[in-house]
Amino acid sequence: MNRPFYYDLFYYVLFQGIPILTGLFILPLYSSRLSTEEYGQYSIIMATINVLAILSINWINVSTIRFYSEFETEEEKGQLMTIASLTLTVTTILGGIVLWIMGQLQLIVLDPLGLVIFMFFIMNIEHLITAYLKASRQVKLNTAIRTFYTILRFIVLATLLLAFEFGKEAIFYGNIAAAGATIILGGYWGGVKQRRIGREDLAKIKEYLGYGIPFIWILGVHWILTISDRYMLEFMKGSSEVGIYSLNYSLVQKIIMPIITIFMSTAAPIIFQLNKESNPVEAQKMLDRIFKYFLLLTVPSVIGLSLVSNEIGAVFIKNEFQEGFVIIPIIAVALFFLGVRQYTNIALEVEKKSTEIARVALIAGVTNVLFNLLLIRRWSYVGASYATLISYFVYFLLSYWKTKDLSSIRITVKKEFILILVSAGMMIPVLVSLTRFFDYPNEIMLVIKLVAGIALYGGLLFAFRLISIKELKDFLKKRKKGKNNEQRK
Repeated sequence: MNRPFYYDLFYYVLFQGIPILTGLFILPLYSSRLSTEEYGQYSIIMATINVLAILSINWINVSTIRFYSEFETEEEKGQLMTIASLTLTVTTILGGIVLWIMGQLQLIVLDPLGLVIFMFFIMNIEHLITAYLKASRQVKLNTAIRTFYTILRFIVLATLLLAFEFGKEAIFYGNIAAAGATIILGGYWGGVKQRRIGREDLAKIKEYLGYGIPFIWILGVHWILTISDRYMLEFMKGSSEVGIYSLNYSLVQKIIMPIITIFMSTAAPIIFQLNKESNPVEAQKMLDRIFKYFLLLTVPSVIGLSLVSNEIGAVFIKNEFQEGFVIIPIIAVALFFLGVRQYTNIALEVEKKSTEIARVALIAGVTNVLFNLLLIRRWSYVGASYATLISYFVYFLLSYWKTKDLSSIRITVKKEFILILVSAGMMIPVLVSLTRFFDYPNEIMLVIKLVAGIALYGGLLFAFRLISIKELKDFLKKRKKGKNNEQRK
């Protein structure tokens, strides 16, 4: 599918606004309707489901996206989905059994157990459908369905929380309703098809599983990096501290992670396709271009979020949860390094060195556990946020070191990347000065800082010629050209 990346990028950017906004408006509902302890219990349940998802679906998705371009015909692509579906069936059943055993032994609070297991099954199927839409580059459909997913989830859980005064179960019902809709819409309109596989296809199955299975280890370590701190907080400080930490972490995640997802969703399938076509020069140009846009949006978002953490915490977080706003800048910087690491890792993925990715992730994961053990006991969730920052930075450094001489397709330092950092950094003295000279309510200060930061940063981008009117026109022209090509097909 030789479509310009602008076409994909346009739709991913266009539809990310709704998930970000609904994600922010969900937080006041959580913090006003749930106690810190109840939200902490919900966070532990979702952390457990995420662990089992690593074993049951996430590695399958990685392999599906990586090999989709390797399968040439519709018959082969159908066989790929058959392999993925059969594997998912086995792993999800095993994961459900594990959840049931954990619930019966009361290892953690999995209440209500039946609903949690059903949510696990539905969300796994939904994740596979979403991976297929990404791999096949059905961008309009994927973004439209994800937008519908976000809106439906918000409506269901808001209704249950406000009108029926549900507890954390409202979040489970919202997840189930949205995932079920995605399965129906994505499966039908996405044209998910399956084909028979036979003995002659064993080599394909072996390669598919051989690439994907090491990602169980990689993603398992990623879980240690991103979620295990909840368990350590629960063990050392209790569910209430987990709730405060998780909600403030979630606020940052809902703003920063969609930006990271936009560009990786656009970049990975195209770079893999160009590499398959033995076109490393174009693949490198694509990587540089995507990484530039990633920095253009992510760097000012991280700096801006850090500088308005007090105001945004006061506006979107209620009750006892508000005291955790101090971790917002720390987590924002940590997620930035996590995002950059995805781009430095692209060389390892192109070369299919999943074992090397696992080794790097293991070191970062061990770093995370050690610093959590050291810092949580003394500084609670603030210590957990610093442990996250340290381990993500280590992850980025190791990934860059492993890939700098591995492939011609890799991230290198360029002048325009440095100018982006300088432009965003210029916001710091301006926004800090606004805080010192003005004393308006939090809502007004938030708007003033956002407008001032965007105006200053945008002006510097034009001044340094990092973007131009011509570039914006070219972007829209190429997007329109990609759209016309699609219509002719």
